[in-house]
This record gives sequence, structure tokens and C-alpha cells, in this order.
Amino acid sequence: MKIDWIKNNKQKVDESGFALVIVMVTLLMITILGLNAIMTSSTDIQIAGNERVSTKALFIADAGLNHGIRALRGQNFDTLLTAITGAYNADVATTKFDLINQPSFDGGNYKVYLINDYPNDPGDLGKNMYNSDTNDIVVLRSEATYAGITKVIEAKATRIAADFPIVGGVGIVGAVEEIDISGNAFSITGNDTDPTGWNTSSTTSCDATSGIAVSDTTARDAVIASLADENPDPTGNISDGGGSGTGAIDTISTNPDFDAAVIQAKVEDLMQYADRTITVDDQNITYNGGEANWGTFENPQVTVVNFTNTTGERELRIEGNSTGYGILIVNAANSVDGGELDIRGNFSWYGIIIFTGFSEAEIGHSGNINIYGGMLMANAGGDDTDNEVEIKGNTDIFYSCDAVTRAENYSSVSLGSWHELKS
Repeated sequence: MKIDWIKNNKQKVDESGFALVIVMVTLLMITILGLNAIMTSSTDIQIAGNERVSTKALFIADAGLNHGIRALRGQNFDTLLTAITGAYNADVATTKFDLINQPSFDGGNYKVYLINDYPNDPGDLGKNMYNSDTNDIVVLRSEATYAGITKVIEAKATRIAADFPIVGGVGIVGAVEEIDISGNAFSITGNDTDPTGWNTSSTTSCDATSGIAVSDTTARDAVIASLADENPDPTGNISDGGGSGTGAIDTISTNPDFDAAVIQAKVEDLMQYADRTITVDDQNITYNGGEANWGTFENPQVTVVNFTNTTGERELRIEGNSTGYGILIVNAANSVDGGELDIRGNFSWYGIIIFTGFSEAEIGHSGNINIYGGMLMANAGGDDTDNEVEIKGNTDIFYSCDAVTRAENYSSVSLGSWHELKS
């Protein structure tokens, strides 16, 4: 009996030891799996964190490009590129102009450089190739750093052709359907006039030109006849650099540079980069006072009024008190029956106003209208698609070389798609 008891208890002891080994091995495996899961999770978190930091640095670099394109508005590319110093070096990183140094932005920082776009084979051009803009294209490079990660991106900046032939207070290109300039207080002058109230001194000056300039002698005769018919005894002034008169015909000149097709092509190019587009379809629109954004002195803009109406002539009316800067394009090329810009109230514009594609101007039925820069009618259609303009009441149109130049420079720089460089 005693021997049997010993055998039975020994078997129990041996079985208990085996179970303990199983438990220990299982715990070890669970521990290893747990540690592996923790390590994998930590690695994933670190990868996600690095990705987040990298993406944030890229976004900051993109913000730098947008800052750069705004900084280029109003700047002369040649003037900036001339500041590039140092001997010729094929390494473009040593031939750049420091445009912006933003020490802090959204937890990081960025620097923006201006670089001339390079020919494929610079040859013997040397450093001069970096200091002269020949095609209105430069390269913006933005280098951004966030949490120790640096991202570098580049994009080309292109100056869009906005050099419209503003050679008088009012320019009329093509045939004249109707012109009505009347009233006792209007003034149209070709004298180069500095805009009143500007917070910088004039930097550009031009010779005086005509109060009204037309494309050919036929249009000139039509304007003279219309003036005589609509306004036989005006008391307002149409003047040029030689003096002023009461609707004097000698202030109406012809300009061989007027070409409606060229002007329309430039308008269509510029419209693609408009800062603001107002679409007038089959309903008239009225803006009162500051309801519309017309740009500022610091940031003139391209504003497009685009008529797309399919039935009947439509109108955009501006009333109340408002001020605009830049280039205002009134285009009815996509309209069936044309469109009209009716400006009333107290309205001031500094820059260029262009009418194209079957659009009409009706200015000054009430209020005080001041236009510094120039107005251009460029409808070269036929029959009732020719130019129609009414200028009445207290309307003053002053040719201003300074306002024209500022509008053209500030309103015509576009940024292409960017690509990332190795950082």
C-alpha cells in the first residue's frame, strides 16, 4: 500500500511541474507578442508623426510661394534680379535674390528666393544671365522648416501682358454706334494727372496726350459728328496737353496702335487670372456702395464683369459710395444682346477700365465719378455691336500714367504649379 501511494503522488507532482512550464511558456509568448505590438505601435506613431511634420513643412513652403507671388506684384523683375551678386556659378542656389525672410509662421518659418529662369545652355553669358529678365518669367523658390524638417518647392511666376494702349482719357477702338458726352460739369483730359489722395508720391510720368483718342479718321469723324449732334453747346471740357476747350475737336486724335483683335486677346488672357469675376446672366445686378470688392491701393486687382445673358440687354449698376483700384474689364463677348455698365453715385477708379465684346458704358447720370488712369472702348463688331458710350454730369476722366502703370504691374503676375526639390 505504501508503495502504491508514493507512485500515485509522484505522478501528481510530475504533472504539476509540467503544467507550470506550460503556463510560463504561454506567459512568455504573450509578453513577446505584447512587446512586439508596443514596438510596432510606437513605430507607426513615429512614422505618422514624421509624416505630419513633413506635410506641415510642405504646407508652410506653399504659404511662402503665395506670399512670394503677392510680393512680386508691382515689382520690376529686372530691378530685383539686378540685386543678385557674385560670380557666375552653375549652382543656381548661389545665384538667387532673397525676396522674403519669414522668421516665424505657424510654428515654423520660410524663406522665399527669386531666381531667373535659365536657358538650357548658358554658354558664355556668365553672371549677366541671372541679372536680366528677357521673357517676363522668373522662378520662386520657397524653403520651409518645421520641427527640424525642411521642404523646398519651386514654381514659375509669369507676368501676364497687361500693357493696354491707354493714350488718353478715353480711347475708342473701332466703329462708333453712339457717343453722348454732355452736361455742364464733365471733364475729359489727356494731361498726365497725379491721382489725388494717394499715399505715395508719383513715380512715373508721361507726356500729355489726347482727351479722346480713336483708331482711325473714320471713327474720329463719327465722334465729332456725334458730339455735335448730342452736345452742340457743351460747357464741360475735353482737353489735352495743349490746353482745354468746350468739346474742342482738335483734342480728338487718331492712334495707329489701336487694334481691337490684339486688345481682345490680351483681355481674354488676363481674364483667366482675374481676382474677382462678376457674372451677369439674365438678371440685372445692382451694387450699392461697398458691396463689391474693387481692390485697394496696396493690392490693386483684376475685376471682370462678364455678361452671359441669353435674352435682352442686361446691366450692372454701381450706386452709392465705392472706390476701386486696378483693371476693370467689362466683357460681353459671351452675351447674345450685350451688356451695360452703369456707374452712378460717388465712384472713383484708379487704373484702367476696358469695355470689350459688345459692352456699353453709361457713366455719370448721378453722383460724382472720378476715373484716374484711362478708359478704353474696344468693341470692333458690326451694326449694334459697335461702341456705345455715354458720359454725363459730374464725371471727370483724367489720364494718369502713374495709375495706369501701377494697375498693369500689380494686376498681372500669375503662379504656375509647383514641384518639390530634394531637401
